[in-house]
Amino acid sequence: MGMGFQGGRSMVKRGPDSRGQWKAALRLSRLRRVSAWLLTVLVLSSAGWGMAAQDSVDSLAVSVQGSESTPEPVSELKDPPGSSLTAEDVGPLAHPPERWQPVVFDGQTITLPEALSLTLANNPTLRLDEETARFHRGRLQEEAGQFDQRLTADLSYDYTKQNIRASVRQTEQERREDRQTSIDNLNERLIVSQQILNEILVLQQDPENTQVSDPDVQAQIDVINFQIRRASAEDRGELLVLRDQALNDAVIAARGDVDELTADLAEDRQELADLGPVPREEEEFFGRLNVQYLFPSRSGFTWGPFFEYTLDGDRFVGKPVNEDFGGKGIRELYRGTLGFTIDMPLARGFGRHATGAAERAAQFDYEASLAALRHSAAVSVLNTALAYWSAVEGEERVAVLEDSVRVQEELVELISMLIEADEVTASELSRGKAQQASSRAALEDARRFSQEARLDLADLMGLAVERQEQAPAPADPFPKLLPLGSLDASQPDRWVAEAVDRRDDYRAALKLRESGGVLLRAARLGLKPRLDLGGRFWYNALAENSGSEALDGKWVGPSYSVNFDFEWPFANNTQEGRLLQAESQEQIQTIDATELGRRIRSAVVQAFGSLQETRTQVGLASEAVENYHLALAAEREKLRFNMSTLVDTLLTEQRLTEVRLSHASARRRYAQLLAQLRFETGTLISETSDGGRLVLDNLAQLPSRKADPLEPRGE
Repeated sequence: MGMGFQGGRSMVKRGPDSRGQWKAALRLSRLRRVSAWLLTVLVLSSAGWGMAAQDSVDSLAVSVQGSESTPEPVSELKDPPGSSLTAEDVGPLAHPPERWQPVVFDGQTITLPEALSLTLANNPTLRLDEETARFHRGRLQEEAGQFDQRLTADLSYDYTKQNIRASVRQTEQERREDRQTSIDNLNERLIVSQQILNEILVLQQDPENTQVSDPDVQAQIDVINFQIRRASAEDRGELLVLRDQALNDAVIAARGDVDELTADLAEDRQELADLGPVPREEEEFFGRLNVQYLFPSRSGFTWGPFFEYTLDGDRFVGKPVNEDFGGKGIRELYRGTLGFTIDMPLARGFGRHATGAAERAAQFDYEASLAALRHSAAVSVLNTALAYWSAVEGEERVAVLEDSVRVQEELVELISMLIEADEVTASELSRGKAQQASSRAALEDARRFSQEARLDLADLMGLAVERQEQAPAPADPFPKLLPLGSLDASQPDRWVAEAVDRRDDYRAALKLRESGGVLLRAARLGLKPRLDLGGRFWYNALAENSGSEALDGKWVGPSYSVNFDFEWPFANNTQEGRLLQAESQEQIQTIDATELGRRIRSAVVQAFGSLQETRTQVGLASEAVENYHLALAAEREKLRFNMSTLVDTLLTEQRLTEVRLSHASARRRYAQLLAQLRFETGTLISETSDGGRLVLDNLAQLPSRKADPLEPRGE
């Protein structure tokens, strides 16, 4: 439903006919030249307005290895008439990164910091998450684009050629027939006037006996002749002179009539020739240039100046404008309009919470993707650390079993010596060789396990491995053990409280919940009916001779138009459905965030408890290894003096190997649980002022209470 009113004044000048017949193409060329000049002026002036009014969006950037800049929330941005995002505004994620390719590690061994650095630089999952963040950056930029200041220009030219209507053709035919009728009448009158002139000339030779067809002349001569016949000799001379004068006057008058009719006849014939044949086709042309510079607002309204220039023409094909030459007599109309336009929603779509909702939601989604990217970096670091400690365990297992095989070889050699000395029977040698073979088989299994662990580590680092030798071996040992007192004295409750604030996946969940809240509020505002206000205010100038005359002439105004558009859907199913979806999505995101917070707290408690238990197991395993070393040394010495059996020695060596393997496994679990605890508390990645490099001590120490760069930022 639309309601509106208009008012205004216009000025139209009607002047003489233009020079000859103007072609439509020439008029369009003139229109384009004038339009180009006006377009340049408008662009330069509007650019100045835009620079003064523009409020650019703060730059957004993320760097996993370096420092991180936090974008300002959209809700805190000012509300400029227009805004734009450029590549400089959006930070590094706006530029496409180098194409990812797996790298080849040249070294034979690798330290844990090197492994973590390679993971952050080459892990494909992390690169995929970075691209996801770039995708959301692009979506944010796209949503912000609806508030960009923009220059629009529309140049059009319409030309229509068609048959004229029958009534118009009949009117034109009657014009020519009327002119022909006038010519015929003039021709008849000219013949009569010429005949009268000839008769008067004859009458002038014999006024007594000649008659003329002009009754007035004939009556005048008859009166004079009658007076001459009755006059005296003295008066007759005067009457003769009077008759000659009357005849001369009649000749002059008759010749004047002939000359006048001849001129009128020639004029009418020329006018008929000028009219030409009856037109059968007409042409209409309309050229239009419209230029606008618009300033959209996040509050919903759009305003801006505009300039419009039009050319309107209507004529018969092959005829000039002048009616005397068969034209319509309608001159081309040049119109210039310069004004201001504004469109504003008054109900649905009004306010930044309605119009800017999509952009604000995209802002929160982008911030969530940045937090998810940082969390993905932490997950990648954790997985690499876990794989690294598994590889270290693999190396430890190989070393332990190599020691076991060496000891078995020494025992077999000792048994051989004892057999030669008849101290033991030969059957003992078979027992020793069997145990030696079993240890060698276990060693091969350990080497295979170690190689698989190295390959898993290389895969997590994103390395290109074409041969097993290209998978580097770990160079760092297990981390040093923390004192048992430090674990007992720690307060996991504070880690639980801080973990929720530090975890980037929880931050991402909160950002997504905020995004859902923005869309929910917009959906509620969308239930309103639509009531839009539109207005235009302008000055205009008109001319018929040329476009430059219109632009240089008098500008009249102001003129204005105002309109209201109203829409009220009674069922409103579309908006109600959007509200239902927004409510559901916001609830889903709230539940996800709440559940994630619960799982984070539970994971911190579980990781700390497991770390305590594993630390105790490592201590016990260390004590067992030390005691079994002493026991094995004693058994070997007793066996040398035949004071112990081979079975006791083999069992002791076997138990030593088992506790050493258990000790290595416990050390691996301890290192992994320490990294897991830092991950669960959100302190796995710490950024420093020297470029944000990871420090190995971070993975060998308990989480610190001291705030780090990843502390919450006012969520």
